[in-house]
Amino acid sequence: KPDGTPPITGGNFGLRSDMLNYRPAQVEELKKFANTNFDMTSILETASDLKYGSLLMREIATEVETPSDEFMRMLIGRVYEGKITANVLNKFTPLVQKAIKDTVRELVNQRLTSAMDDSSKSPLPAVRADMSEVDEAVEVAEDDGTSGLEDIVTTQDEIDGYQIVRAIVREVVKVDRIHMRDAKSYCAVLLDDNNRKPICRLHLNRTIRYIGLFDGDKKETRVQIDCLDDIFTYANQLKATAMQYDKSAE
Repeated sequence: KPDGTPPITGGNFGLRSDMLNYRPAQVEELKKFANTNFDMTSILETASDLKYGSLLMREIATEVETPSDEFMRMLIGRVYEGKITANVLNKFTPLVQKAIKDTVRELVNQRLTSAMDDSSKSPLPAVRADMSEVDEAVEVAEDDGTSGLEDIVTTQDEIDGYQIVRAIVREVVKVDRIHMRDAKSYCAVLLDDNNRKPICRLHLNRTIRYIGLFDGDKKETRVQIDCLDDIFTYANQLKATAMQYDKSAE
C-alpha cells in the first residue's frame, strides 16, 4: 500500500474490480478500504456477503439454463397435484425451462420500460401462464398409464357445474355435442368430446374455486368463483367459445 501498511492476506474477500471496466456497486465497496473508512469487521462481513452472493447468483444462473431435478420437482409440486413420476418430470421439463426464461425476459423488459419512462415505481408485469400448455402436459401424464382412472373421483359439484355449462351452451350447439371429461386437476367440458375443443375447465376440488375460460388461441384464463351460480356470469364467453370451433372448421 502507498502508506507502507502491509496488505491484507490470507483470505478471499470476494471483490475483484477492473478500473477500466467497473460497476457503481464495486466503487461503493472499494470506498470501505479507504483510510478514513477502514473497518476490518465491516470488510470481513462484506466479503462474506459478496462471496455467498456471487455463489448464489451462479447457482440461479445455472438453474435458469439447466434446471435441476430438485428445482423442477419443487416448481411442479406447486402446480401439479398428482405424484411426480419420471414421466411427469419429462413432460414438464420443457415447460419449466420456457417459463423460467419467459419470466426473466418479462422482468428485464419491465425494467427497461420503467427506465425509459423514468418511472421506478411501476409494478412488475403480471406474467400470464399458458395454462393450456401446462394442463395439456398434465393430461398426457395422467392418461399415459402412470395414473389409473380409479384415482379420479368426479364430485357432485363437478357434475352440477357441468350441467350449468351444458344448459348455457346448448343455446348455440346441439346438446349431445357437449361432453364432460374428468381429470385429477380439473373437470373439462368439451365440444364433440375433443380435447382440442375445450369450452371450459372447472377447478372445483380446492379451497379456492376457478372456472377456466378459453380465448380464440385456446389459452386458458382462470377466474375465481365463489359458487356454481357464478358460472352464469360467463355465459356469453362460454357460448362464444363453443361457436368458434365450428367457425374455424368452415
